[in-house]
Amino acid sequence: MSQAARDETPELAVQDAARLASGNRAFACDLYRVLASESENLFFSPYSISLALAMTYAGAAGDTQSEIHDVLHFDLEEPLLHTAFDVTNRELQRRANQLDSDRAGGEGFQLSILNQAWGQKGFEFAGDYLDVLAQHYGSGLYLIDFAQNASRQTINHWVANKTGGRIVDLLPAQAISARTRLVLTNAVYFKASWFDTFKPEDTTAATFHAPQAERSVKMMQRTLLSRFVETAEFQALELPYASHDVQMLVISPAPEMFAAVSGSLDAQHLRLIESTLRFTDVTLSMPRWSFSSDLDLKPALEALGLHAAFAADADFSRLSSAGDELFVSGVFQKAFVAVDEQGTEAAAASGVVVTTKSDVAPASAVMTLDRPFLFVIYDKPTLQVLFIGQLVDPSRG
Repeated sequence: MSQAARDETPELAVQDAARLASGNRAFACDLYRVLASESENLFFSPYSISLALAMTYAGAAGDTQSEIHDVLHFDLEEPLLHTAFDVTNRELQRRANQLDSDRAGGEGFQLSILNQAWGQKGFEFAGDYLDVLAQHYGSGLYLIDFAQNASRQTINHWVANKTGGRIVDLLPAQAISARTRLVLTNAVYFKASWFDTFKPEDTTAATFHAPQAERSVKMMQRTLLSRFVETAEFQALELPYASHDVQMLVISPAPEMFAAVSGSLDAQHLRLIESTLRFTDVTLSMPRWSFSSDLDLKPALEALGLHAAFAADADFSRLSSAGDELFVSGVFQKAFVAVDEQGTEAAAASGVVVTTKSDVAPASAVMTLDRPFLFVIYDKPTLQVLFIGQLVDPSRG
C-alpha cells in the first residue's frame, strides 16, 4: 500500500493544460470514428477511458508504454502527465460550486469523477506505481481476491454506487479470473439542468427519420439566443447547462451527409466548428432520448494501433517486479445518457483488467433534430470532452 498522500495543491502551466486537452480531444475523436456506425446509437466517455488508461500507462514500459503514449495522444511526459490529469480532475469537480451567480442556490448541477484500483491480495506492486495512483488519481489500492466470485460483484457494486445506479455490471462474467492481478476503474457521473429549460407543455409528437424507418418521438421545442453555425454540410448549436462552463454541442448533418460529417470528425474539425459559432436566435426542436452503450474497447483500441499492452510480451515492469508476466486482458466501458426538458443525466464507467500472461483470452435559424445527429458534452475552460455520442434511432433504448 502507498504511504504517499495526495498532492492537494498541484500546479500546472496553462500551455500544459492545453496540451492535455488537445491530446484527449484527439483520442476522443479517433475512438468515435472507430466505434461509430451509421445505423446504431453510440454514447461513451472518452475522458473516463483516458483516465483509466493513464493509470495503466503509469505502470507500462518499453513498446507497451510507447503505444499507449501514441494511441492516447499523451503528449506530456511523466510525471507532468499525471499532474495534468490531477489538476484537470480538480477543475472539473469544482464545476458544481461555480454556477453563474443568477442561478440561486447552485441548483441542477452534479459532476463527479472517481478512480479506484483493485489489487490481488499477496501480489507485490511497485511502490512508485502505487504512489502515482495515490498522489495524482486519489486512488488507494483495495486488496481483493480475484479467485473469489464475489470480487467482480464488489467492483461492479462500487461502480453502480458511484454512478447513481446507472451503470451496472461494468465487468462481464468472463472479465475476471483467478489470474487477474489488477483492475483499474473510473466512474463519471453527470446530471445537469439546462441553463434555460424547455417547457413540457411545448413538447409535441413528431417524426424522427431514422435510417431503417420513421420513428414517433416526443419533440421538445423552444426559441433561444445561442451560439450557432450553419454550413452546406451541417448545423451546430451550443446548449449551456446550469454551470455555463459546461455545454452540449449538437451537430446535425444535412440530409445524406451523416457519414461524411461523422467520418471527418477529429479534434481539429471540432475546434473549427466551435470557433465558427456565433450568437443567433434559433428555434430548436430536439427529441427526448435515453439509451445506454456497452463497449468492449479492446478491438477499437487495437484498430487505433494499441497492440503491445494486449500481447504476451507486454511490459508492465513499472507496475510490479513481476510486470513482464502481465498484460491487459480487457478494457470495458458502459455509459448511459438521458435528455429531457429539464436537462441531461449521463454516466460512464471504465475498467482496465490486468492479468497474468498464462491466462491470455481472446442570425436567426431553425434547427430540427429529426434525423441522426451527433452530440458532445464538454467543459469549456479545460476543453475536456466528457462525453460524445450520436443519436441514430431514438426508439432504441
